[in-house]
Amino acid sequence: MSLLRINSSDHGLELHRSAQQAGAALGFAARQMRGTAPVVFMVHGYKFAPADPRHCPHDHIFSTRQDHPCWKAMSWPRGLGATAPEAQMLGIAFGWPARGSLRRAYARAQVAGQDLAEAVRIVRRAAPERPVHILTHSLGARVAFSALSALEAGDICRVVMLTAAEFTGAARTAATTPCGRATEMLHITSRENALFDHLLRWGMKPPAPRDLPMGLGGSVAQNVAQIHLHHGAVLHRLATMGYPIADPARRVCHWSVYLREGVWPFYRALVETPDQLPFGVLRGLEHLGAAPAAPVPGITGPHHLPV
Repeated sequence: MSLLRINSSDHGLELHRSAQQAGAALGFAARQMRGTAPVVFMVHGYKFAPADPRHCPHDHIFSTRQDHPCWKAMSWPRGLGATAPEAQMLGIAFGWPARGSLRRAYARAQVAGQDLAEAVRIVRRAAPERPVHILTHSLGARVAFSALSALEAGDICRVVMLTAAEFTGAARTAATTPCGRATEMLHITSRENALFDHLLRWGMKPPAPRDLPMGLGGSVAQNVAQIHLHHGAVLHRLATMGYPIADPARRVCHWSVYLREGVWPFYRALVETPDQLPFGVLRGLEHLGAAPAAPVPGITGPHHLPV
């Protein structure tokens, strides 16, 4: 898998730490790949900022290091097969300024999504035969939803969201756009993330009254499947499909869905060989884990948490 690093900035799309034009680099990279292997955009969540060397996603989850000192810095490119000699997909690490307050980052995600849409359009013009997928974590889901609103039907094949920090209403809206209706969307969540779902619920004003974060709400749309990685029946079914995933190791963790042993072969298959994991099968996993997340012990309302 080839890897390209780009960012959303105040000036639009930029190539990470390079004066070269991002659009030209995107088009060239897409044209250079052989066959019809996919293009996968990787979008981080809250607290990263490419312009801040202390919080740069390209030096963290988007790096290819195996020896990173941060325990949360699991390499997404490596997880998707960046170091596998047989891999042919093009990986695009998409950074955006997600520092500051939650409200500020939430608003900035909408803007970043428009830059992501432009990057997708460039790739589609350069290599229209290539399927394009998006992999996100946390607030990255909001970036992806914003991009869907600006794209055409068929521009995106799959969006894989890891513990999305977005409201169910926004997901439903995205699923009704021309691009959204033609896109298969998967929300990978786990009960370990319930605390963070409640933080979003109490720290942000929802778009509509009584709207819930995706991790706390029910079914979103027919083309949005929620896969609960804390549920024993779901883990058992995935194991029988050839994707054994470890049980949750922590009571509370926002990052477990990309740190847990066994998850990356599953995510790689979702975007590299989607025909082997058809959406109908994945939708069936949602029904296996349909029980809502349990309340977080000791938390009864927003006054118990800082926002």
